[in-house]
Amino acid sequence: MKKIILPVLLVLLMAACQQQTTQTIQADWLIANVSVINTEDGTTLPNAYVAISGDRIDSVYTQKVTLADTTKVVDGFGKYLIPGLWDMHAHMSFDHRYATGLMLANGVTGAREMWGIMDSINYIRQGAEKGDFLAPDIFTSGTIIDGKPAIFPGMTEVVTEAEARAAVQEQADQGVDFIKVYSNLGKKAYMAIGDEVKKQGISMAGHIPEAINTFEAIAAGQTTAEHLRSIQLTSSTKADSLRFSPGLASFSPDKIRVMVKTFSQERFDAIIKAVAESNMWLVPTLVAKRNYVYLNDTIRFSPDPKRNPLIDLIPKSNVDYWKYLVEGMPMQFGDDFYAANQVRNSKDLALLPQMVKGGVKFMAGTYYGNPYAYPGYSLHEELEIFANNGMTNAQALKTATYSPAVFLGREKEMGTVEKGKMASLVLLNANPLANITNTKKIDGVFLKGTYLNRMRLDSLVEVSRYWAKRIGNEAVDNAQAYGISGACLHHYHGRQSKEGAHSATEPLPKKLKP
Repeated sequence: MKKIILPVLLVLLMAACQQQTTQTIQADWLIANVSVINTEDGTTLPNAYVAISGDRIDSVYTQKVTLADTTKVVDGFGKYLIPGLWDMHAHMSFDHRYATGLMLANGVTGAREMWGIMDSINYIRQGAEKGDFLAPDIFTSGTIIDGKPAIFPGMTEVVTEAEARAAVQEQADQGVDFIKVYSNLGKKAYMAIGDEVKKQGISMAGHIPEAINTFEAIAAGQTTAEHLRSIQLTSSTKADSLRFSPGLASFSPDKIRVMVKTFSQERFDAIIKAVAESNMWLVPTLVAKRNYVYLNDTIRFSPDPKRNPLIDLIPKSNVDYWKYLVEGMPMQFGDDFYAANQVRNSKDLALLPQMVKGGVKFMAGTYYGNPYAYPGYSLHEELEIFANNGMTNAQALKTATYSPAVFLGREKEMGTVEKGKMASLVLLNANPLANITNTKKIDGVFLKGTYLNRMRLDSLVEVSRYWAKRIGNEAVDNAQAYGISGACLHHYHGRQSKEGAHSATEPLPKKLKP
């Protein structure tokens, strides 16, 4: 018996020694003994050692490593590592000074800018590259292209095919990554944009215009559709008559009532099949949609900092605009705006599990800048709404990590925690696959290899609070000097963002330096 046991013990001891063998590495940082979540397939690699050199992941080890003296260690025991999050519907151009710190403090290391003012975007990119300040990566549109009249001031208005092509060419020359289209575009201008972006080597995304159905948008090559605005409209048996009647189907109570009443499951199924089989992604911005339609619930959505502490992180001009909208939306769209849009929003949420099951591709976006949608914070809300409406926690997490990488064609450099990929990472204190709200439990963030611990992330929030107060006062003072009403402050503030961005290099008070 002893002759049998002894060799077995020797084998076990040798195996244990082999498992404890360490490898010596040279790296700037090591995240030690962490659980790495694979955001592509939802699996977890426990007890991993992630080495970072420069702005890249040097390697991911499954056993202990011996470190060079210069390597700094972050203890990952009991923690979970995911790629940096992406907000795929952001508005950094309006003023990055208060927004970027909030985004980074919430693990948002990348953003798709949906109304790009190129001077501001270039300033942010160049400042971040030089190390003047910290900012997420940006994938940007230029000025939104709409029909005539455009829905908001400052958009580019086009009517003819020639005007549409010229607008695309001008923005391509400015270096935009894609063209954003909007709700009032006519069909001929829209199709001309779809053709011209292919010639310019860029893409088209944004709203599916009222004059276009979802099938036509797919055929034209539109890469994303925002806010789910076309799905219910195209699913209506009255779609054609609704499309060309007055008012926007996203807001008009009269249209919404008809649209919901004439919903066709057969038409919806055909749309979902077409979207799933196409290159189109949906960015539903569910947080912002919910906030708009329940804006009259002034207890739930309160501008009082005692009820809602996040309000102190938002410029006063924005908050004043949000307060105006409570009465402004019914004034513009009808007394029953809220009741009708709440029905429409509930229908969208009820349809979401069918879209997920049907293979539709989703990405998370906040539409921040709109009522009670906050840079960074609201992305976690978006993931929670996904997880509560048909997605698993893994699928919800994917919409802000791996899916943006695939959409941007950057799977080789981002979207998962793997050797050679960008070291933009989020270290969590709890497992988001167990509960998606754990994405909010952030211990630290790596931004292209720069480590921001919890103390530094908190300091970024305080810097954002400082700028929110400063920006809000500036916008109100300037608007009043020009006689601009409170209802216009938000859009006035946006038009001032080019000038405002350049004052971001002003010295901060010592206690606020991140």
